[in-house]
Amino acid sequence: MAILDVGGFQRTFPEATHIIDIMPKDVDCTREYVQQDICETPWPYKDKEFDFVYCSNVLEDIKDPVRVCKEMMRVGKKGRIIVPSIYLECTKGIDTWPRSELYTGYVHHRWLCLQKNGKLLFVQKTPITHVFDWTKGLTREEILKKGFLIIEWEDSFEVEENIKAEFQQLVNILKEAFKDGEKR
Repeated sequence: MAILDVGGFQRTFPEATHIIDIMPKDVDCTREYVQQDICETPWPYKDKEFDFVYCSNVLEDIKDPVRVCKEMMRVGKKGRIIVPSIYLECTKGIDTWPRSELYTGYVHHRWLCLQKNGKLLFVQKTPITHVFDWTKGLTREEILKKGFLIIEWEDSFEVEENIKAEFQQLVNILKEAFKDGEKR
């Protein structure tokens, strides 16, 4: 079974047979390894070459997550995506950097990741995420329980990037996301 770990330089998926990552191959790595910026496509793989594609804690960091998702669908038959939930990304003090109580989420993440109507949605992080206390009233335990969004896919999935510049549009996206989360 051919299994690709996208961005798997660190914390490699144990069953991975192949890795693609911008970092150079570790001397101890025994898997097939391609060193490449994953946002640069196409990847050097054939269509549907992999039985399974795994991507964990990568898409929120990169410049073009939609392009990477499309490439995962091209090279893979099915897969799993793991990204931090909006609960983690909108919680003050969750990061380990100094003064993290002043900002929400992780300082190096570019995107908020949501699932809306079955679609994986990437919303650009802006200062608006830091203005309000989006997780007020939730305990740390409740936030951590909802910590990650896991998407299992087969053949394909819907994905979209939503860059909103207007203050009120971003507020509405976040309000809706937290309202939907209360219903679950």
